[in-house]
Amino acid sequence: FVRGRLYSLGPENATRRHINDCTLLFDKLGKLSEQKRFRTDPRKCIILAYEKLGDLLSTEITGNDGEEGRILTIEAGRAHFEMGFSLAEKRCWKSAITHWEKSKELLVASLGMIEFVAAIL
Repeated sequence: FVRGRLYSLGPENATRRHINDCTLLFDKLGKLSEQKRFRTDPRKCIILAYEKLGDLLSTEITGNDGEEGRILTIEAGRAHFEMGFSLAEKRCWKSAITHWEKSKELLVASLGMIEFVAAIL
């Protein structure tokens, strides 16, 4: 399902949709676990969902060279940043930092350190 989203929407748009869906699922699981009707930890669920998307993003950018590969790498870096931000909002700090580090790695590899710092500022 997620792979189909990546192919049809592209990395950034697919990630935004995935984050929206995971946020809704997180909220619903939180309410169910408060009512003792569901025992799954919503944080573990969202972490696993984002890990899967991150793995698929990595698979998509491998083997692409040239300008297209560079663009895909930049989009994957932005997608990892958005996933990290979403995880931080849910206080999943360790996983958020992992996604931010991957984002930095991909963006610096594609843009260079100067452009990366300029984008942050």
